[in-house]
Amino acid sequence: MNCEEVLSRLLESYKNYYDVSTSDCTPPFCAQAEFHSTNKQYILVKAAKVSESQSNEFVFFSIQKHLTKETLCMLEETAWNEGLKKFTVKAGHRNSDITLIIIAESADKDALARLKKIHHYKSYWLTFRGWSTFSAALFLTQTNTFYSNKFGKSLKKLFPK
Repeated sequence: MNCEEVLSRLLESYKNYYDVSTSDCTPPFCAQAEFHSTNKQYILVKAAKVSESQSNEFVFFSIQKHLTKETLCMLEETAWNEGLKKFTVKAGHRNSDITLIIIAESADKDALARLKKIHHYKSYWLTFRGWSTFSAALFLTQTNTFYSNKFGKSLKKLFPK
């Protein structure tokens, strides 16, 4: 399976719950997906709102022929910074997570080592206004292998075996 086929399959699975866009994407990404969820709790009537929580996820997709450490660092920083710009922290904000998915034919050992060490986390008002985490995943099409950072391990189920 080549990179475009894997991306097409991934985007198809994301379309059920996410707003997927392949146009108007932030360079250097080939696709983006956004998920927004709001949970409100009431007592008897809607005017008596007890609580509200809002969750977001922003997913950035990239296809690379060969992934180097420098390219990975650039993609990581761009995804993190662009993801943080897409929401505002206010009362009721629970979390806004950012995910980077890279599909490549091959990768340098330095890039694989760097990917496993990627760690971005940000809390807002000591988590009273929520937090943001960064998940990163890499799928190599030549060997059908999956790599991720700590927060990205759950993404493995999305990829072909």
